[in-house]
Parts: sequence; C-alpha cells; structure tokens
Amino acid sequence: MGPGRRHARGCSLTRIVRVVPNVATFAVDGGFRYVVPDSLDGITLGSLVRVPLAGRRTRGFVTEVLADGDPDNLRPLLGKVGDLPVLTPRLIETMRWAAVHYVAPFAVLLAKAVPPNAPRRIAIAPAMAAAASPPVGATSGPPAAGLAASIAAGSRVRPQYLVGGGPWGRLIAELAGPVLAAGRSAAVIGPTVLEATALAAQLEAARGVAPWLATSSAPARETTRAWAAPLSAPGQLVVGTREIALWPLGDLALTVVVEEGRAAMKSPQTPTLAVRDLVRRRAAAERFTVVFAGAVPTVETMVTGVELSEPTARVWPLVEVIDRAEEPPGGGVLMQAAVLAIAAVAKGGGRSFVFVTRSGEAAALRCIQCGVLR
Repeated sequence: MGPGRRHARGCSLTRIVRVVPNVATFAVDGGFRYVVPDSLDGITLGSLVRVPLAGRRTRGFVTEVLADGDPDNLRPLLGKVGDLPVLTPRLIETMRWAAVHYVAPFAVLLAKAVPPNAPRRIAIAPAMAAAASPPVGATSGPPAAGLAASIAAGSRVRPQYLVGGGPWGRLIAELAGPVLAAGRSAAVIGPTVLEATALAAQLEAARGVAPWLATSSAPARETTRAWAAPLSAPGQLVVGTREIALWPLGDLALTVVVEEGRAAMKSPQTPTLAVRDLVRRRAAAERFTVVFAGAVPTVETMVTGVELSEPTARVWPLVEVIDRAEEPPGGGVLMQAAVLAIAAVAKGGGRSFVFVTRSGEAAALRCIQCGVLR
C-alpha cells in the first residue's frame, strides 16, 4: 500500500470526487475516484485539479462530486489549479456527445475548455461590465430588432440564419446589446484571426465598449483574461476564433457564428471538431440562442431546420450559366456572349476575372494586337 493510501486512511476524509485525468487516451474516459483533503477548499464540479496517476502527477477535471463514502484505498487530490471551474454540467454533456461523435478520448474534449494559464477570476472595471446598447440609428431592420427583443426577454428562439454579405458588426451589436444589458453573456465566432479582429473592432465602434478578443494567435495572458471575463462579471461579450466554441462563457444567452461553412470553422487535426455542430449541440443543452450569419448556408445547417432571414436586396451578383452544347467546334475558350460581356466591362473601365483550368486555355486570352496576356 503506497504512502498516498496510508494518508487517506489516516485522516477523516469523506468527500469523494471523480476525476478524468488530462491524458489523451480512452483508458481514462471513465475517470477515477479521489478523496478531497480537508485542507483543500473550493473543489466543485468542473474544477481543474492535480492528481497522482501511475507514479506521476497530472492535471485532471472533476466531472462528478460523489456522496460521502469510504475513503479507504482512494488517493487524495494533490491540489487545485486556479479558482474558477472550467466546466459546467451541461457543457460536460456536450463534451461527452462530442467524444462519441468524433471518436475521441473524453479528456481531449475536456481540455478544449481550459485557458492557457491557470483559470483565475479577474477584476473588471464597471465601464467594461456595462453593456452599452447600439446607438440610435444603428438598427439593421425589423428581423434583427424582433430577434434581439425575443432573446433579451429570455424566450426560446429556434436557430436562425441571417443571409447577407456583411459587414456584420452593427447587426451583431443590435442582437447582443439587449442581452448584455440584461447581464448575460454573448459570444461571436469568426472564421479567421483577421476576421475575428475586424468583428471586434466593428462591435467596439457600434457599442462604444471593446469586447474581449480571443484568437489562436493572441498571447496566453490575453486569451486567459478573455476566458475568465464572462465568469468574473455579468454582461460580457467575447469575440474569437473556433477555439472559444467550447469555453464555459458564464451565463451564455447568445452565440453568433459568422460563415459557418468556411474550412477554418473545422479543426484540421483529429478530432475534427466543427464549430457549427458544437454550438448547435450546446445551444440545445444550455438553452441559449444560436445565430448563424453568412452569404450561403451550408446543406448541413439547412437540414437542421434553421429559420432563414433573407435580405430584400441581392447578396450575390447575377450568375448566368451558358450551355456550350450547341456551340460549333473550334469556337475558342469563351462563347460569344462571354466575350461581349467582358468587352462591355472593359469599355466601361471595369475589371473582369476569368478562371481557366489549364495554362493552354489562358494562352487563348492573349491580346490579338500585341500578344500580351491581359
């Protein structure tokens, strides 16, 4: 019997928790029971702890707080990491679903909720905690106004898809303003670092208060502060890339996903987590509203039954498909209709983009007068 077990027997330790060690293997999916020493306070569901495992120390996640029981043959926790829990019961439900759906170790999913540094509460100035509503005249139309009112009132709103070409900052500010003013959190997920940064700047201009920005290229300290903000004060807005899709985010009421069909919205490495699926699953479990925004909804999103909100103006320019089946042979790469269209654009001082599949086809677009490939 090791020294850890003797310690557990020698003390009146009755609090027992189940911990999943942060080890990327299916062997620890069920977790292990540990005793909570009397000297260790604040251990709750979702706490990040240090535990002994197979002769070494490692971090782990408290996934269950068990009833008082016999501590015999159980080893004690070694310590607690930070002062904020990294998981909630309903977030754990989503993690379990994702582990089965993507055939990944449970610990790998749980680790997605952990910030780079120790999860600690931060001090937030009142000006940062106060969520300013969008300025007068910043409204984006009746659909957004009605949706914002429903979300702020706490109504159960089915997933929405706002079709448009952006920019999205002002519209998102209108949706998030009433939610933040009610003391609840909101999150915005963009496909790339540049686009998430641009969204944060647009939201700051519309609201007058800078959101918390968390991207894959941000320093660890800034990312950890953005992670802790919604758990430290009410009414916080977090903008980031796909990494924030599994953050706890406090009392979350609204998540906006911009361009959910982009390749950047899916992890390139195993497990290949898709932001669209994770957020939709979380919204069902945690009862918050999810809004997708983009020019074209994916088939995967459409089959889930999202409610489309389409603008009155055309999002994409008119596209004409030309059938070349009746064209005589030897007519060249472009049909006469396409040639006339390009000539009209060039005459008006505009630019045309011609995409060809082979370099030989590009040679056919040389100027017949000077031979230069335009």
